[in-house]
Amino acid sequence: MIKILCVYFKDRVKKFVCPKNKNMNIKKLENKLAIALTQNLGVNINSGFKDDILGFREKLTLLSNTDHYNKLIKSLTSSKNKIEFNSYVFETYFAYDFESKGRTLEYETKLLGNSDDTVDFLYRTYNGMRICFDLHQANQRKWLTDYTRSQLANRGRYEITLSGQDEKDKIVRLQNLILSKCQNKNGNPRKFPQDSDIYNFIVIYVSGEIDGHIDELECKFTMYGDSNLFGVRWIFGLCEHLSDDSPENFKLYYEKLKHFRETIHGVLFVKNASPPNCYGDLILDLDLEYYLVGNNDLLNKADFNKICDELYGILKEWTKKDT
Repeated sequence: MIKILCVYFKDRVKKFVCPKNKNMNIKKLENKLAIALTQNLGVNINSGFKDDILGFREKLTLLSNTDHYNKLIKSLTSSKNKIEFNSYVFETYFAYDFESKGRTLEYETKLLGNSDDTVDFLYRTYNGMRICFDLHQANQRKWLTDYTRSQLANRGRYEITLSGQDEKDKIVRLQNLILSKCQNKNGNPRKFPQDSDIYNFIVIYVSGEIDGHIDELECKFTMYGDSNLFGVRWIFGLCEHLSDDSPENFKLYYEKLKHFRETIHGVLFVKNASPPNCYGDLILDLDLEYYLVGNNDLLNKADFNKICDELYGILKEWTKKDT
């Protein structure tokens, strides 16, 4: 039985779990992670991967002690698929970046009334803002290829754009992944509400095997297209406006992106600051940097700067803030 010392401050109760039971909980977590890595994923935890495992376990322990992420930890330690496991690792690091600075997140919150989908994290700022984050790890080449083919088969959204060069193809695949987080293949909304007091952000990890490195300029191409920057007109951005001389296929894309423009306040691009150690397809030693690109239809400059100040006070900034 867990021994708890309760200290009362007015109408609030602060709980202290005795060190003995805290150590027992840590030991259970260590065992669960060891089983997940060895039995579920086939990792030799006594190999050169050991230091990475220890570092990751420390982060997982901090989250476990908050008692807010039991579902995340259970999903991670029971996962038998490396791609799925890596996605939970990404969520763990994202949550750790907040919790290690004393900022609490709500995990898997349902906000869209007519959908069973949940957003990964809801953050309530000290000044009352509500910010939603939904994460995706876009670093698996085979998964990306299969996903893009299925998207093209279902929607044919980029059949013209995809005929170009590799650089363009990479951004188009990234756009499809981002779009899939807020609407399904039929264009129906998912996950994110359209609420005046909620800010919606898609968080996408772009390091690794997404056909090479993504830089900040390509992040801007993804959101704003390239016609406004170079006049090339290869890529239509997720929140780009139509010009008078826009080709017909761009007009079609503009209509299909209506829900994104009206719902998603921005995309938080995430990269690893240095090449991580890998055990096959498994990665545990992430060093994340973040770059926010805002949707100018929903965020004015003042609101964008306010959110940047909030997030970059918690997250490690990738590069100069810019809309």
